[in-house]
Order: sequence, then C-alpha cells, then structure tokens
Amino acid sequence: MDIARDFFIFVVGTCTGYLISKSTELGSKKEQLVNLSIEKESAKIVHSVDIEDIGELKAYCRCWRSKSFPFCDGSHTDHNINTGDNVGPLIVKRSP
Repeated sequence: MDIARDFFIFVVGTCTGYLISKSTELGSKKEQLVNLSIEKESAKIVHSVDIEDIGELKAYCRCWRSKSFPFCDGSHTDHNINTGDNVGPLIVKRSP
C-alpha cells in the first residue's frame, strides 16, 4: 500500500510542478522574438557587404534594436541595461 501512496504522491507532485512551470514561462513566443521591428515583411533577413565598401571600420548590430540596422548605433547599451543581456556590435576592420 505504501508503494501506491508514494506513486500517487509522485504523480501529483510531477503534474503540479509541470503546471507551475508552464504557467510561469517568460511570456509568449512573440515576446521572445529577437527582431521586433526590422524588415518584418521578409521571411529571412540577409545583408551582405563588399569588403571594398567597409573602409577602415564598420560596426554591425547584433541586438536588432539599431535604428540604422544593419549598422550599430549603440542601441545595445539600453537593451543590455533593460534586459541584463551583454550583447555588443560585430566590429569589422581592415587588416593593416
């Protein structure tokens, strides 16, 4: 009889834990999107830059918050403060 009671307690505990974890997940999928506003009409966003167009140095956005996307405008600073993230730009420069 103890085995049946222990099994019942295990099942109830497991189900309760599952339901609690599901109810406390961080937002919906829409809230978990990385890209919130840039070229949303496109199925996939791809940018390419010729090496000759880089000049001496370019900083590319990786937080998807830049107003001058695909280039970095420093928006990651506020994003990092607000979210606790640590994202920064991709910096591309010419070799000497």
